[in-house]
Amino acid sequence: MPRDRSIDVAKGIAIIAIVLGHVLRGNAGADIVDGRGPLFDELDTALYAVHLPVFAFLSGLFVRRAVERDGRQTYLRSRVTLFAYLYVLWTVLQGGVKLVTGSLANSPLTARGLAESLWLPDTQMWFLPFLALVTCASVAVSPWGDRTRLALGTLVALGVSGVAWGLNGAVAGSQGLGLVVFFWVGVVVGPEGVSRLRARPKVLLAAGGAVFVGVLALSDPVVATSSHEPRSLATSGLGVIASVAGVVAVLCLGQVLYRGPVAGWLVFLGQCSLEIFLAHIIFTAATRITLEHVGVHSAAPHLLLGTLVGIAGPLALWWLGHRMGVPWLFSPPRPREPATRR
Repeated sequence: MPRDRSIDVAKGIAIIAIVLGHVLRGNAGADIVDGRGPLFDELDTALYAVHLPVFAFLSGLFVRRAVERDGRQTYLRSRVTLFAYLYVLWTVLQGGVKLVTGSLANSPLTARGLAESLWLPDTQMWFLPFLALVTCASVAVSPWGDRTRLALGTLVALGVSGVAWGLNGAVAGSQGLGLVVFFWVGVVVGPEGVSRLRARPKVLLAAGGAVFVGVLALSDPVVATSSHEPRSLATSGLGVIASVAGVVAVLCLGQVLYRGPVAGWLVFLGQCSLEIFLAHIIFTAATRITLEHVGVHSAAPHLLLGTLVGIAGPLALWWLGHRMGVPWLFSPPRPREPATRR
């Protein structure tokens, strides 16, 4: 089956939103952006209501196909190894940069703090233990082809997300649990379910976008992983509605754009979204520190350049790593194959 470019476009849109969200929060932490103002709240909520649910959903999309192709044990071994390796490596790399930069960072890190970050994830790194956890749980249940497992798994996913919505634990594996239902739905519907959006993508895009904007404009919803608003049944329910509508809108936007003039760039960003996700914090922080050092304190150049460098920097690092023969920055080293005798 050929690769669905619309899914890569959706991932490209989501990774741009993730980088922008961290640039926005980083500049608020440095008092370049007013982190207590209503404009910040609205933009931060809009970004976090959609980008992480999109990635959680898309991360579950191909689980069934991979399990049927590779087998449960092989698939789980490869995925857990990947997530664990990248988590440890990039926790150390990102923490090491904070350790070196000292007070220049928004949240300076000590050597003890660097060690503790291996079980108390730093910034975006919590998403890797989350993926390992939900991947193992979904493969263990394997809902495809069994209505009982499908029903029970769905009830558990809804329950976990409902209880954890708007909460974020401190320990690895306890964070982002409000997103469990999005990953589960991705596992259940698979890429075939997304392909059904092709029938009327513009209508669904308009409907999802209208609901998303309407909920954010008319209320103060709580998003899955964190919130500036008080957590209640009403605010959490509105957050769920906004996130579902946002995911539908982004998927449909991917369907609309995947043949357009910007599709090539968005597809490329989507295919490199893991690399961007892992490395972007280092580059966005470096951009902010550099701009402040040269006397730039206006929010606009910080947000624009921070986002651009936060995307371009990891891509350059990925390209350089492959060019120099050290791809282990973004994938576990593979053992060398023994030389064959002639």
